[in-house]
Amino acid sequence: MSRSSSLRQTLQISSDHSIEVLSIEPSGDCFYDSIHALLSKTADIQHFSGTPLFMFNNGDDDASLIPSPQTMRRYVSQQLTSEQFELYQMFAAAGVDEYSFMMAKGCPNDLPELQAFANRSGKEYGPGKCLWADEFALRTVSDGLHLTLLIVDDQAERSGRGSAKRKRSDSNDPSQADSRFISIGNYGNAVILHCSRREHFNGVLIDGCGSFDLKSSPVSYLWPATSVLLHNKNVNERKSEKPSINDGSNSCSEAKITDDRDKQEKDDLTHPTPGKFFVGCAGFSNSNWVGNFYPKNIVGHNSERQLSHYQSHFSSVELNSTFYGVPSESTVLKWKNLCAKSFRLVAKAPKGVTHELDILNGSTLTYFLNRMKPLKDVLVCVLIQCPRTLIVDVSQLEQLHSELEEKVDWYCGHLAFEFRNQTTFHDAGVRKFLNEKKWTFVVHPDSLERSTVGSSVSGRGTTDLQQYEPQKLSQFASTCSVAAGAGIVYVRLHGSNDEHTGEYNADQLNEIGQQIHNWRIQGRDVHCFFLNDCAPSMSSPQKSHAEYYEKWASMPKNAKQLEKLVFELSKEEIPDAPTKPKATLLNFFTKK
Repeated sequence: MSRSSSLRQTLQISSDHSIEVLSIEPSGDCFYDSIHALLSKTADIQHFSGTPLFMFNNGDDDASLIPSPQTMRRYVSQQLTSEQFELYQMFAAAGVDEYSFMMAKGCPNDLPELQAFANRSGKEYGPGKCLWADEFALRTVSDGLHLTLLIVDDQAERSGRGSAKRKRSDSNDPSQADSRFISIGNYGNAVILHCSRREHFNGVLIDGCGSFDLKSSPVSYLWPATSVLLHNKNVNERKSEKPSINDGSNSCSEAKITDDRDKQEKDDLTHPTPGKFFVGCAGFSNSNWVGNFYPKNIVGHNSERQLSHYQSHFSSVELNSTFYGVPSESTVLKWKNLCAKSFRLVAKAPKGVTHELDILNGSTLTYFLNRMKPLKDVLVCVLIQCPRTLIVDVSQLEQLHSELEEKVDWYCGHLAFEFRNQTTFHDAGVRKFLNEKKWTFVVHPDSLERSTVGSSVSGRGTTDLQQYEPQKLSQFASTCSVAAGAGIVYVRLHGSNDEHTGEYNADQLNEIGQQIHNWRIQGRDVHCFFLNDCAPSMSSPQKSHAEYYEKWASMPKNAKQLEKLVFELSKEEIPDAPTKPKATLLNFFTKK
């Protein structure tokens, strides 16, 4: 069967429409070549003349001319930021194979070198010696052309395969999504790309057209994200009909939840056994930690040794790298082999769940969770961080719950929701639903309506860096619905500015420790993670009996200080770390 015939079957295209696969020469530039070829087959190319990438091309040619593949590469390279450089380093240190170039001999050492590497022609340098078309590159081109990329990925498996009970698919139901269909971008015009099992891109023409209007396309419904986009008008109308948070009925519900919480706290001021306490950092791989937490010579930048060393000090980690993309099967298996049995892993849901649509994307979450299944013995929680722009309502949570019940029956861990939107944060119905399902309402001081500094390409917006006095944990906790039926207590501590730099002082840590102690004596298990990265501070006088961790970088240092405070308050010994130093040292000298 030819590729065109096979794709016709995959895309369920009737004989009324023609389909053609543009054969693109294999190289590190195949993605850019495919986009260029598809634009060349677009009748109304003037539609793109005002887009950022066409305007960028105007420096060399007329604005109506299609940017060359190398121009697209240059555009992507210039959008790279220091944040993206750090992410690539983190992915490489975490063992993500696709980013191994960041650890290879002659690898980029700073942002300018990464930009130069990204500008390399794939035809000239070849695969592995240029920046491949990763998610950042795809999104940058999508935003630069105001173009939705509809990708048919042969490497992904069809969801629901082998299920005898699967109902006939409903094209408007995102829960029945086929994971082979990936969409990038939220624009009215689109192109179709076929990604082979060898990660090679080819362009796809429908009726001879390189790009098309999503609304008139016979295949758009196959991509769940575009189906949602085409139907979100009705969703938004339904949202506008819901009572506001200031409605009397909602206020009464809010008051009832508050009364119930106060009653529970009065009835449960003490518990015969304090709840468990897990503290750790947002990630285990950080360049600032080499020499400041990880010994340079015996650990260094080796991700396997880093994770082993981390587990000799901390019982849990919040894995943030998963936010930027679903890890490969090999990466998940590597983590499984490295995690001790008593280690607790929390993974942040990919941004496709929360940051790419105006509703929660359950199909992406189920795909992610099923990829993480090998880690089921250590994966205790999945963090779902919702941006300030996302309004989540009960109907979305109900849909999410149904999808998880149907497709992820193996997962027994927690779901923790962080809401940065004021409307969702104060929605009594949302809080009630979370409590009923024993899902967790994340406690994150200073997070409401805030956005982390980042490039607009990465979807998080830009803002001026401002220092602020961290909000007291007890003060913020009083506004949250941390009721007894809501499972664990999940705390995030991100410092005093949006770039997460700085260090918590003794007074701040004492206040945090006391609030955590209050939860523990109610029998609540508490998970707490720091994200406040900076090198060791020498501003405070060194005590003669200073603890060994006083010279660490601020994130692991503050985590260790808080651990000591919390267990001192409960008059308990600090539990042993998941791995013992002796076992960890043996790992240092094993074959890489």
